[in-house]
Amino acid sequence: APRPRFRFRRRVAPTSFAKRVVCEGVSLPDSSAEVNRFSKQNFAGRRIEDRTDVVIILDAAELQGAPDVLLQNLVGCRICILGKIGALHAHQLSRCEVWATCVASSTLVYGCIDSVLGLASKQVRIHDANDCVLYLRVCSNPVIETSQGLRVAAYVGPERPGLSEDWRSIGLDTDSNLWSQVQDFGWHKRQASPNWSLLPKDRWRECVDPGEKSLPSYPNELQGLRSVAGTGAANEQDQQHQLREAGAKEPLSQ
Repeated sequence: APRPRFRFRRRVAPTSFAKRVVCEGVSLPDSSAEVNRFSKQNFAGRRIEDRTDVVIILDAAELQGAPDVLLQNLVGCRICILGKIGALHAHQLSRCEVWATCVASSTLVYGCIDSVLGLASKQVRIHDANDCVLYLRVCSNPVIETSQGLRVAAYVGPERPGLSEDWRSIGLDTDSNLWSQVQDFGWHKRQASPNWSLLPKDRWRECVDPGEKSLPSYPNELQGLRSVAGTGAANEQDQQHQLREAGAKEPLSQ
């Protein structure tokens, strides 16, 4: 029988690699597992949704038996989570303040504008956020995607009894400066990402009152600041200068 003619075949990369962006030092939660965990059928935690202009303070007693917290469709709200929780999901927040003092696994944010997020969390991932301030204390590199106008600072959230012990239990007791090592998964150039920048240290909050009852407005930290949408070397030099002032490490190259 005649041999079949030899043909060059086009080599196709595996789908899992073609659709993933891999960042050294960043361990991301399984998104499908997270979505399933927070679906209406499976979610067994505390759900706060469809609220406008309210202040909600959750202490450890209120969080008993509710290891996860879901925030959804909130406008002008102040949410203060004063207990250790398993995971935090936030969807569609506008002009809000959220302070989560200890998240043992992951914090995932989808769709957030004109807001302040204070997150002490093992992992943080932000999607589709615009003009927000992030106060972070994390165990791994924070990740952002399809976001812009983000300002980042070290965590300055509210104090509470037992906080040091809770941080120690998840490895947050050592300040590793990883809050400043933001990875932008939508930016693939060598220059610094134009979508985030460090918040100037003179604009950081000194403390946060866990019992604050006033409603949030547009973040004071962003008032009068120029846009962070500058690109290239100028933005990179600006970030490096701010890092030196904050005593933090320089960002990893994208």
